[in-house]
Amino acid sequence: GTPVGCWEWDLRAGTLAVDDQALEILGIDPAGFEAHPERWMDVVHPDDRTPMLARKDEAVHDRGLFGAEFRVLLPGGGQRGVRVVGHVVPDEHGEPACLVGALDRVPITQVTIESVRNVLRHMGHGFLAVDENWRITFLNASAERLLGTSGAGPGVSLWDLLPGELSDLEQCLRHARAEEMPADIEVRWPGTGRWYRLCVAPEPGAFTILITDIHDRRKAERERHRAERAAAARTARLGELTLALADALTVSDVVDTMARHVLSPFGASGMQIWVIEGGRPVVVGSVGYPDEFTEQLSELYAQRSDILLEPIRARRPVFVEHADEFAEQYPKMATIPERSGMRSWAFLPLVISGRAIGSLAVSFSRPHHFTGEERVMYDGLSDVLAQTLERARLYDLERRRARELQRALLPQALPRLSAATTAARYLPAGQALEVGGDWYDVIPLSAERVALVIGDVMGHGVSEAATMGRLRTALRTLADLELPPDELMGHLNELVHEFGDDFFATCLFLLYDPVTRECSIVRAGHPPPAIVSPDGTVRFAAGDSNPPLGAASPPFDTTRLWLPEGSLIVLYTDGLVESATVEVDQGMENLARTLAAAG
Repeated sequence: GTPVGCWEWDLRAGTLAVDDQALEILGIDPAGFEAHPERWMDVVHPDDRTPMLARKDEAVHDRGLFGAEFRVLLPGGGQRGVRVVGHVVPDEHGEPACLVGALDRVPITQVTIESVRNVLRHMGHGFLAVDENWRITFLNASAERLLGTSGAGPGVSLWDLLPGELSDLEQCLRHARAEEMPADIEVRWPGTGRWYRLCVAPEPGAFTILITDIHDRRKAERERHRAERAAAARTARLGELTLALADALTVSDVVDTMARHVLSPFGASGMQIWVIEGGRPVVVGSVGYPDEFTEQLSELYAQRSDILLEPIRARRPVFVEHADEFAEQYPKMATIPERSGMRSWAFLPLVISGRAIGSLAVSFSRPHHFTGEERVMYDGLSDVLAQTLERARLYDLERRRARELQRALLPQALPRLSAATTAARYLPAGQALEVGGDWYDVIPLSAERVALVIGDVMGHGVSEAATMGRLRTALRTLADLELPPDELMGHLNELVHEFGDDFFATCLFLLYDPVTRECSIVRAGHPPPAIVSPDGTVRFAAGDSNPPLGAASPPFDTTRLWLPEGSLIVLYTDGLVESATVEVDQGMENLARTLAAAG
């Protein structure tokens, strides 16, 4: 009672003959039908077309039966389920000549199920289903290839197919089924070493497993995570280096900081920093190289400076990964790898505001491949170093000028006195405080009297050194007028007021009369002098201190005391007795203890 249509497909002529019943089932108008297989395929649902042709090709190849179920797209927009069966008819030589068969209608749901099975059967991911006894009910081609079970077919136990090394996977699958919960399980497949994700879904009476190859994705994720970690580490390194360089004042500080934060963390063996002076590269820092080699290298680079000047001219780093490459690029300097013991280098330009100031060479004792991440890191390194090095060079220049100015402004020699013996020493409290406004003077006066002066202009640098010189000159002029100490300090205070609101200075003026052995002391914010008696006892001159010059208002208090013959008077600045770690009271106790021991 079911309508059946007949058809014949000539494989050689590429023509298709169908009867009216077949056309009706396919929903094709007989009036417009063209006897070509393509016309048949045009009405087949696109999702079913490929599986149907695959079945046809398989039948032709095997010279066997052809069968498929598919959906037909009707002219009115609906769909119909169609089942086709047929067989191959050979020619006189046994070669396939044509396909003949019949087709009829089937429920659309049955076709849809078959279509899904076709999709699962030919999809790239592995897919299998098992029953409640773990027997395979469906296994697609990808799963067969993975399990190495071509031809195993339904009914085989899953546990007979899984490799023995995947015992943990069996436990996970059994647990997922017992809990009746979906689960994702990632395993590394024995033999191939590739990673797969198994998406398992327990269903009543069934259990499906979708197997996806995630090896390349995991590898990409690992590479991405490694790149992210490397980028984070690179950022952290540069951050630490930037913070450390922020505290580096001098070029020597910069070299030491670079050595600590670049050599070991970067796995480097040596480092050299060069600056351009007079158009020639001059080394300002070298770590990891013998001194004699650096000296020879300076002479050699003076003649052949291509290596250091090339990255500067090109405004980009130059990376040399092994000694042979070095000799090939710089044949006139081919002996350097052997003489230096280095085998690879990163030559980095130091450029600031478009102006080349030098070059950084980071070297390795072995051949070294510079990865893309490293090259990015070295780029950032050269930018940070260029800024810091320029600042340090300016600081060194200013400090050198201030030191020269300060030396010129301080007494070149102390005067010879008949009633007293004097000695002075200028010792910087630390590198950052090497140049400033600390000063002292010894001024002979009439009647064998002598004025001892010590002071400190607050701040450090050329400006403070110049201010100190002005104060010293003004005080000598006032002392020559032989004004009383408090009046003299008042005039000096007026002078500091004229310098501006930002200028302050401490000062101690001591007038000693050897005839009466009287000392008159006026202090403006300065620590009191230490007095060592002939018996070795130490005390500090009593009396209150006036505010510093620039903040004080006359009159100034004067302290008077009498010294026995053979006494020692010690004047000093606060840097001797006070620091960030030592309170001034403790510092003065230390000074008293030292003077007592020396006495």
